[in-house]
Amino acid sequence: MTEGNLFEAPAEFSLVHCVSTDFIMSEGIALEFRKRYRSTDVLKGQGKQLGEVATLHLPDENIHLVTKSKFYHKPSYQILWQSLWYLKEYCVNHHDQFLAMPKIGC
Repeated sequence: MTEGNLFEAPAEFSLVHCVSTDFIMSEGIALEFRKRYRSTDVLKGQGKQLGEVATLHLPDENIHLVTKSKFYHKPSYQILWQSLWYLKEYCVNHHDQFLAMPKIGC
């Protein structure tokens, strides 16, 4: 584990964070993702449900763990675990070996 600025991770790292199914992304690191990548319509269009992952393939690969229904809700441990399982499956299927993500479930 390395600490530092998520957005300064080497290019081979996929950037990961948690979002809600409404993709409001109005606070914290989610807001920074929205400002940098401006792709909430693309993410919403993927129709992802709780526990799944939405992805963007921009200059940096972004993986969004869908962990709650509304931005103001708190994720459950079951949904958090399920989204991490989907993340693992995604990484195996897409040969992603390196992830940069903040601490989640705190």
